Amino acid sequence: MLRGQVFRRQSLFHSESKWGFKFLTGLNMYIKRSLWGFIVVVSLFADVACKQNEWLDVSNNKALIIPSTLEDYQAILDNDQVMNAGYPVMGLIGTDVQYIGDQNSLNLITEREKNAYLWEKDVYRNYPQITDWNNPYKMVAAANIVLDGLADRKEQRDASPLLYDKVRGSALFFRAIAYYSLAQLFCKPYREESAASDPGLPLRLVADVNVGGGRASVADTYKQIVSDLATAVPLLPERTDLVTRPARPAALALLSKVFLAMERYDDAFFSADKVLAGGFELLDFNLLSKTARFPFPPLIRTATANTEILFYATGIQYATVRGYSSRSGIPAALLQLYEPKDLRRAVFYTSSGSLTVFKGCYSAATQIFCGLATNEVLLIRAECYARMNRVTEALADLNLLLAKRYESAGFQPFTAQDPTAVLARILEERKKELPLTGQLRWEDLRRLNRDSRFAVTLKREVGNTEYVLPPDDPRYVLPVPDYEISLNPMPQNER
Repeated sequence: MLRGQVFRRQSLFHSESKWGFKFLTGLNMYIKRSLWGFIVVVSLFADVACKQNEWLDVSNNKALIIPSTLEDYQAILDNDQVMNAGYPVMGLIGTDVQYIGDQNSLNLITEREKNAYLWEKDVYRNYPQITDWNNPYKMVAAANIVLDGLADRKEQRDASPLLYDKVRGSALFFRAIAYYSLAQLFCKPYREESAASDPGLPLRLVADVNVGGGRASVADTYKQIVSDLATAVPLLPERTDLVTRPARPAALALLSKVFLAMERYDDAFFSADKVLAGGFELLDFNLLSKTARFPFPPLIRTATANTEILFYATGIQYATVRGYSSRSGIPAALLQLYEPKDLRRAVFYTSSGSLTVFKGCYSAATQIFCGLATNEVLLIRAECYARMNRVTEALADLNLLLAKRYESAGFQPFTAQDPTAVLARILEERKKELPLTGQLRWEDLRRLNRDSRFAVTLKREVGNTEYVLPPDDPRYVLPVPDYEISLNPMPQNER
């Protein structure tokens, strides 16, 4: 608990928000172009997810809570309902790793999900609360509060340098992962030749809500993400006992994902290799229950026995994007990729009525896992090896993973000499290993679409109507919420 008097616990965020959030009108008198005008209440974060529409009556309170110690700032970042939950997953609805069987099933889901599934041009249609946009900007707000506060209290670094650096590095990490998540939905895929002119994100880098402008470019958006992570890496500890807090390997893992999205494979390799060089342990699927409702170890008081998890986070729980969804199933084309001795078929999926549904969330819950884990990092390094024509090393990484995913008896390592064949198998394994992990399939489709070897044309048939999403289609970028543009005029994405 922060020092001082406590407000009754109510959200300071409102759906009609500039930059994805807006402080309530009762606080406007305090907003004076400084951090301390950006008043902070610990309980602001404690109930932000469940009390979106409540207003805070400042006049009835005699004191405001202002963070003043490193422990206060750590407490802001420790609110897992804001910093570790509600990550964007809308993109996954538009991929080829799940399907909705018929028109009747479509009628049972929200209009947003239906529009995303059918690749409609207007996904949100004036929907008043776009959590895929708002939630990451809440994380950005929290991170900026911490960063501005630390900048004003540098004397505390002299007193507690390790804690100061850890808190600062954590805030930078959270801001980076928030912007990365947003960029995968609301920005075009990173292309070196057009990134400087493609519209990026509104970048909030200070806590003052009066400071800011329109959309940065995609190039500047990714530059900021990389900068935050590069700064965070040396500040963070090598290990943390709490998987909801980032450590150095988590920042490096995220950096490898960012570089992969930018097609900077040498840099992606370097970051992934740094993670794995510190030692890692893969789960042996031979030891997991195939019949358990949730086969992976649960998160208990921010600790987990899942040795692969580097950083724990979960996604927004849409009806179609969750474990044991009753509204969407797994396509037969994906299930057919799993060979008879591949244990992932039984660990990840189960039958539910007429559907085969996903149960293999690393979150050990119905919310899908949106964090970072060594299985993904290992596949990133394997892909980079293959793209660098280092076939032997690529195969070693791939088979290291597969040996823990197939039945032990009679496992035959995958072999090939052609780098393209090895790369194709690694990309297939990403689809099989990480089908409902965050929005990874959406991210892969976006980044691979302009490579004719791996581009995919997505098709859906509903009734007598066929829906098609060609490679590199503008609909791989979702529209910025209308209310955001009305409050902060900026170019809308073309779809």
